[in-house]
Amino acid sequence: MERQTNDNPQTNMETLLNYAYDKDENVHLRYADGKYDVALHEFIAKNCPAEESADEIMEGACFDCDADCTYGLINSIAIQAAELRGRLKEYEDVCFDENGNERITIDHIAALAQAESEGRLVELPIAIGGKVYTIDDKYDHCRRCDFAKKHDLYDYCDCIEYCKQHDVADNICPKTEYEIKEHKVEGYEIRDKNKLKASDAGEWGYEGLEKFNSYDGFDVYFSREAAEAALAAKEEK
Repeated sequence: MERQTNDNPQTNMETLLNYAYDKDENVHLRYADGKYDVALHEFIAKNCPAEESADEIMEGACFDCDADCTYGLINSIAIQAAELRGRLKEYEDVCFDENGNERITIDHIAALAQAESEGRLVELPIAIGGKVYTIDDKYDHCRRCDFAKKHDLYDYCDCIEYCKQHDVADNICPKTEYEIKEHKVEGYEIRDKNKLKASDAGEWGYEGLEKFNSYDGFDVYFSREAAEAALAAKEEK
């Protein structure tokens, strides 16, 4: 299917299909009175023998005209054409890319709508193979800690337990450092069978889908910029 709506028609047929169009919430004609881009109400006010003003035409004077009035008929047809063209353009803006190439067919849209109405359509936050980002704490702080080295404690949990048993203050750990990690999305799971909502992104492991998560067990970022902003905000605290 070829696109029908066009803001810059080149052929006679393209001009015909786009002769009346909406501009600044007013109907315009592609060509009239020897000029391009003419407001419909101004064209009728200038040529109609009823001598209605442009403002009166805008307020609907033409709709009160006799059925045999040529300019009243032009007004109605042009408004109808511009309205239908505008509605068609909304669909074609979705179906065609900026170069006029069809990217999705009406049949495909109908199939998606049918799948959604039947509860079979799931929207993914990012495509399979895409990248997501997490903020993780570096687990090497125990290796940098003199206290941990002295007592052979190379695990954070072991250190916490040791401090409790020996009545050691729990603020001896070095400041935790964080880093941004990039992950490749391998899959999703259906989290809610009733709403068919996709789970958080993850990668496949021995026990199924292993979801990505940040140090706090939750946040996943869909761009590096978003992750960097979140990390900067955390480090300011």
